[in-house]
Amino acid sequence: MEDKTSGSPPNTRVIQDSALSGSNSKRISFRAPQAPFTAKDFSYGKLLGLGSYSKVVQATKKDTGVTYALKIMDKLHIVKENTLNYVKLERILLDQLDHPGVVQLHFTFQDAHYLYMGLECCEGGELFHQIQRKKRLSVDEARFYASELIDIMEYLHGQGLIHRDLKPENLLLTRDGHLKVIDFGSAKSINNFNGLVDIPDDKGCTLVGTAEYVSPEVLDGQPATMGTDLWALGCIVYQMLVGRPPFKCATEYLTFQKILNRDFEFPEFLSAEARDLIDRLLDLDPSRRLGVGADGFATLKAHSFFQGTEWSELWKSPAPLVAPPPESLQQDIEGETTDDEDNELHPDWAFAHLEGVDKLTNKLEVLNVNKPEESSNISSYESDRRFKDSTDSGHRSTVHARSCFYYKRVSREKNTISRSVEKCRSCFLEAVRQSARLFCMVLWNKLLLRYKPILMISVVKEHEKLSSGKRILILTGKPSLFYIDPRRMSRKWEIMWSDNADEMSVHVKNDRVFSIYTPKRMYYFEDEKSLAWRWKNIIERVQRKQRAQAIQETRVPFIDH
Repeated sequence: MEDKTSGSPPNTRVIQDSALSGSNSKRISFRAPQAPFTAKDFSYGKLLGLGSYSKVVQATKKDTGVTYALKIMDKLHIVKENTLNYVKLERILLDQLDHPGVVQLHFTFQDAHYLYMGLECCEGGELFHQIQRKKRLSVDEARFYASELIDIMEYLHGQGLIHRDLKPENLLLTRDGHLKVIDFGSAKSINNFNGLVDIPDDKGCTLVGTAEYVSPEVLDGQPATMGTDLWALGCIVYQMLVGRPPFKCATEYLTFQKILNRDFEFPEFLSAEARDLIDRLLDLDPSRRLGVGADGFATLKAHSFFQGTEWSELWKSPAPLVAPPPESLQQDIEGETTDDEDNELHPDWAFAHLEGVDKLTNKLEVLNVNKPEESSNISSYESDRRFKDSTDSGHRSTVHARSCFYYKRVSREKNTISRSVEKCRSCFLEAVRQSARLFCMVLWNKLLLRYKPILMISVVKEHEKLSSGKRILILTGKPSLFYIDPRRMSRKWEIMWSDNADEMSVHVKNDRVFSIYTPKRMYYFEDEKSLAWRWKNIIERVQRKQRAQAIQETRVPFIDH
């Protein structure tokens, strides 16, 4: 049952709608309450998804045992990127929409740093993962999911709403295998949904959506229409049946060019009905797409591909079986633990230099630099030896040894014993910086020699449950793909490499956020320099090169007699 009690306000509250920036604000009766919850009221499971300013985590309410998909949004990022109106609009839409194919909002709450939305937890995962695990879906499976998606789209369009970001990653499956649409952050209202007026639409003529599913008219700078969602439907049907999107290229730019030129091919195994459906949905002219117009959805439902579909019984009929994650991945998810140290205040070690060292030195007691017996007889050689030998035990003792030496040396040379504490602290900061630079140089030299050639390296943030930690992601020519903890420079996580794109693939959410899928685990990364597409391109290029090399090596040489 839904958890809408536990001291929360009544199930229905009349709240002044501040989500709309216009002057004609409207009082809305919200069904999902603003609950007096805190983050500590939940226990957390696996990370379900990651966006540019949010993450979705499996969360169980401690007092009721009810599990939700808790969407956690960073207030600072929302304000900085000026996306508050879209966050509020999504909250209104999720609350007001009433359809079995739209994910349900149960409650909201907030604290000083985050906004939280408690959403229905869809245990079947993403449709994207079903396609990936099964390589491609059967015609019956694709027909079922396409039928449910059409029913959802008909409802949304009937409410005057365009989703604008339909894709397999935004289509979740319930435990029973039925579809649920999520992520209404890019939605557009054209008929003042539910009486709302002045809904802001700065994105009306801007590029909204994911590269492989964006319609050509949006790429041309035209406003999104109902046909925009129908184009995405055509891409999704193609991907379900073929196993990959119709417009897939090495770069975002080339993908856009293929879309504008309608450059795609039908595999031979596709039926004539499937080809005709996709062909009519992927029309460059949005006004001619199947499903557009007053009787558009009736025409779409009558297409021969959907022959035999019981539209009135769709949500009551048995759904296709949901393929579970591989056993190794399931064990990895169940055994996932949060690295508590990632939540502590630590310095961020970046490539060949130190950042944020002031954060560390604000906690001088951690380093115990004021103990004279620790530093009175430390020679430069001994300091270096401790520095080297303590790598495996973490950076604290390492920095401690070097900082003690530098602190003593600077104090002696400057005769600062009787100086102010502030001057000592300034010298100490410089000492830590020097020791950190030396430490990084030594370890990076070892890394470069051990793993050369290094094809790409970047500072990323790895997201896992509620925690996130800074990592250095490295791709070598071996090939091997791994990441290290830049605070220790010794911990290493290997990402299982495969030349087969079905066994290892990179999915880009946006310029910063990308995921790496393997049979063993799903990795969520955020690149601080917005290099997500570059990571995807170079990994796929290495995969292609390795496949070509393997084919070349297996060829039998021709012998001329």
